[in-house]
Amino acid sequence: MVDSGTESPRAGTREATGRSWHAEGFPWMSSVFSWLAGAAFLAIVPPLVLPWLDQLVPGFAIVGLPVPPGLTIPAILQALAVSGVFTVLSLTATMAQFRRRWSDRAVALIAYPVAWVAVLPSALVELDLWMAWFAIGTLAAFAFGIHWRIFTWTREVLD
Repeated sequence: MVDSGTESPRAGTREATGRSWHAEGFPWMSSVFSWLAGAAFLAIVPPLVLPWLDQLVPGFAIVGLPVPPGLTIPAILQALAVSGVFTVLSLTATMAQFRRRWSDRAVALIAYPVAWVAVLPSALVELDLWMAWFAIGTLAAFAFGIHWRIFTWTREVLD
């Protein structure tokens, strides 16, 4: 039981402040900004990092991600599509976050095991390339984590 003079057990959460998903409305500004910022990140970084990662992880070139080189139209379209998927996942995580009172960091941390489970069937089929599949899952979770941080920052600032 909590005394009326002490702090509520839910203090510091969005629900304790009276804010909810419905009261705030749909986060349009943060959705669009994080979609475009995530697409810019995904269009620029993978062509720079993946050749270097190919040297470190055995079998990564065999499993490798189909990333078009440079800033070409297919690379930009692919980055926009992946960023759109991340935006939908961010909106879904935001609804779950308001419902379950998760912290922003919890959603980013949950992304890693989810990504690893998503690539597990492919890793089990090609057991000799498990490290490459693990790296792909880690990269996907890292990219979502960056997208999620952009989304939460813009949600707090813009919406």
